[in-house]
Amino acid sequence: IVVGFKNKCEKGYSNAFIGLAHIATPEIFWKELRQRKVNGEFVEAFKGYEKLSLKAKNFTWNDTGNLQSFEKVKKTLETKKTLGEKLYVEAGKVLKFFPEKEKAFVLEKASRRFLQLGPENVRSAGNFLVYDWIEGQDLYREDESVWEKLLGVVFSSYSKSKCSIPENSCLSFYRDKTLARVHSFVGRYGEKYLKESFTVNGVQYSPLESMLGCIDFGLFYRHCLGYTMFHGDLQPSNVILSNQGRLVYIDWRDLFDKYSDRGDLYYDLGKMLGGIEVNYSDARDSSIFRFKESDYNVEYRYSYEKGENFLPTFYNILQEHGVDRHHVELVRILVQLSMTPLHEEQYGKFLWFRSIENLSKWIQRKRLLQ
Repeated sequence: IVVGFKNKCEKGYSNAFIGLAHIATPEIFWKELRQRKVNGEFVEAFKGYEKLSLKAKNFTWNDTGNLQSFEKVKKTLETKKTLGEKLYVEAGKVLKFFPEKEKAFVLEKASRRFLQLGPENVRSAGNFLVYDWIEGQDLYREDESVWEKLLGVVFSSYSKSKCSIPENSCLSFYRDKTLARVHSFVGRYGEKYLKESFTVNGVQYSPLESMLGCIDFGLFYRHCLGYTMFHGDLQPSNVILSNQGRLVYIDWRDLFDKYSDRGDLYYDLGKMLGGIEVNYSDARDSSIFRFKESDYNVEYRYSYEKGENFLPTFYNILQEHGVDRHHVELVRILVQLSMTPLHEEQYGKFLWFRSIENLSKWIQRKRLLQ
């Protein structure tokens, strides 16, 4: 029952109506409502309510209906939870929400790197990035011939948009970012994962810390193939084959270090290799993925037949274009290590120990080639 009206203000009111109501006597409620219907409208729905025993109940209520009030409630409750990214599809538009307005703006700016390959009508509005919905399906649902077509597009794009990237940006992006993510994982699960030796699928490996020390991070500048048509998260789930047969980039990266207008071809290829070996869309499906850990022993089972079948073609295409497959593999290792703290525990640890296996193999091949 509304007994008065007040305008909202920033401070709010100690006894505001929150829109929550309970019908204690539904038979009376519906009877009164039916009696007050006039020409399809409810007029003065409740007369004589003073005869009823109506009470107001006080609630502690925190309004989180918009970003500003959410942030205010966060501070009030001292919670560590954050408002994450959200995806909406509405009226033929994709709307992606980001907690930071700056990210939406930078992603719009970054989309200009590959205008002919991206979705149409990309724009940012406050915390939202908006673009036209693409009718089609991602490349995990397509056959390997479409993956081969994508690689052709990538190398064609590189040939048309070569550019340089400074050495300090390569070091910051590959070394500093990776080590920060490694320490984030270690901070969550313990230093033993970095400093101790583990047995993975029956094979004992050196501590990850010592193996990371074998990487010459100067390689990433010396091998860098800068180009402006950089995607930044080039995996099969982030490319759509439209119903018209067009390959369309989605979910591109905002920055390569501090640059929104360029990136390293090797990073795109390393990302794609990771997505060929591990189907990121279904890798966490319990019917496909198994992970077991006890003390310093780890066992996991995962296979992706389609990706395994495509790997020889992938490596042949790299060779045809004069690309160093071993460096692509090293980039893939750093990519998957960087993913480890961003996922739930079992999947993050799966990527961690898979990276340990792959880094050990990479170091052995490097020694054989020297």
